[in-house]
Amino acid sequence: MTQTLQLQARSNKPLVVAFVMGGTCAGKSTLLAYAKRTAPERVGLVEVGKLLRAKYPPDYFDGEAAPKHTQKEAWELFLSKTAERMRNPEIDLILVDGQPRDVDQACGIIGLNFDSYRPVWKRFLYLYAPRDIQEERAAARHLSHSTAGDLKERSAYDLAMDRIENDRRAYCDVLVTLVSNNVPVQVIESYGPEWGRPFGRMHVVVDQSLSSLPIDGNEWMSLYKEAA
Repeated sequence: MTQTLQLQARSNKPLVVAFVMGGTCAGKSTLLAYAKRTAPERVGLVEVGKLLRAKYPPDYFDGEAAPKHTQKEAWELFLSKTAERMRNPEIDLILVDGQPRDVDQACGIIGLNFDSYRPVWKRFLYLYAPRDIQEERAAARHLSHSTAGDLKERSAYDLAMDRIENDRRAYCDVLVTLVSNNVPVQVIESYGPEWGRPFGRMHVVVDQSLSSLPIDGNEWMSLYKEAA
């Protein structure tokens, strides 16, 4: 399916739209927050999951990354928020949090065209962290400051634990869909000292994306491995 996003761009500067994939607690929000701090006027965020979680209780999602009953709303939010960011001529990099999350979204994004005067480049990043790291991060996020009677945080933690497993299965299908359509995917190890230290992997991801330069496989060989 091919779809065109209509825009009235006021700039001819290149624009990168980077789709940041990865399971719950893989580091997506950390990467987005770091990019926004690094270049607040040049980076735009599209956080569909955050908008949906603010609107609905945890049990609405059934422990899944992209339950069927949220897909239409998630796609519409993605289109509207992406178009909104692209209309800002100061933004050079749009980071899309967690999309695509299922095969339908992947196919939709592959076929998505941008009716814009600006050259638009799509990039796909997959953040990988081992399961034990994801579980530690989920506990730190939801349980470290909550009390025993804090049911909301406990529910959020239970949802995160369910999604750690469900995300892995869902993203496997997404990655196969992307790679089988000859879409390059950069897999980034989002843990360990090389992830968050100054000028580490996180810095390189943001710096290379803001530079709007094509990715050179040899140059990135030490940081990335091809998705299979």
